[in-house]
Amino acid sequence: TSDTAGKITITGAQSITGNAATATKLANARTINRVTFDGTRDINVPGWHTVKSLDKRAFAPTDLVKASISTFFTSKTGLNSTTGNSDYGDFLALNGYSDASGGLINGLFFDKKSTEILHYQAAIGDTAWGTPKTLAYTDSDITGNAASATKLATARTIGGVSFNGTA
Repeated sequence: TSDTAGKITITGAQSITGNAATATKLANARTINRVTFDGTRDINVPGWHTVKSLDKRAFAPTDLVKASISTFFTSKTGLNSTTGNSDYGDFLALNGYSDASGGLINGLFFDKKSTEILHYQAAIGDTAWGTPKTLAYTDSDITGNAASATKLATARTIGGVSFNGTA
């Protein structure tokens, strides 16, 4: 037996007309990952190792591609509204899973006016990033009892026993 599935047999004289008969390039150039391709030369398409930053002043978690790392020039207000017009920064979005079962998307906003770094988390289908957590540097100034504490400032009673954190 022979495998004839998917094969076409043409008999008799055939003619090819139009651009297909003499084509040395595509009739209409195509853009592949932001690179124009017309078939006349090889092209280099940015690979997985390249991360390009997009200027998008307002965007939501729904704008992200699944299983991706994305960077944006954006505004802090644009992360939770459709208008971004102040407090600009760089946003790094980490969306490592390919569907909603992978948990939340993580995003870091690096403020361009200060050294503030904000951590956002949102679900894949969310339309806003929500309230962030501010990351603290390890060389930050720590004041009060926290700077030199060797015991609790005020002892606590746990199970009828006074506890100050020393023993």
